Amino acid sequence: LENQDDDLYGDLEDNITPPTPSPSLSSEIRVNDKVKVPPGPRARQINIQHEREEIQILKQQVESLKKENNALKKNMGILYRSAKLELDRKDARTKRLEEDLKMRA
Repeated sequence: LENQDDDLYGDLEDNITPPTPSPSLSSEIRVNDKVKVPPGPRARQINIQHEREEIQILKQQVESLKKENNALKKNMGILYRSAKLELDRKDARTKRLEEDLKMRA
């Protein structure tokens, strides 16, 4: 049942040359800003792991910031309503005092 026409990878060459690094890339990859690892599969693996850890940290920070943002929005709403009630109360008191003053005059 083997048919050369059915070979999924038949058009790929056996001796594939790896891509050449761009001149802007350094010959070493910095990991955690402390460790220098020569380029290669191990460096890429370390870099991928480092990036995954950073992504997890950033996700946690995003969640924390979302919670904080919601709490701040809620507090702002409460403060606004409290301030509005206080202003209404003071306006009513001022109005009563002005009416008392007019009555005494």
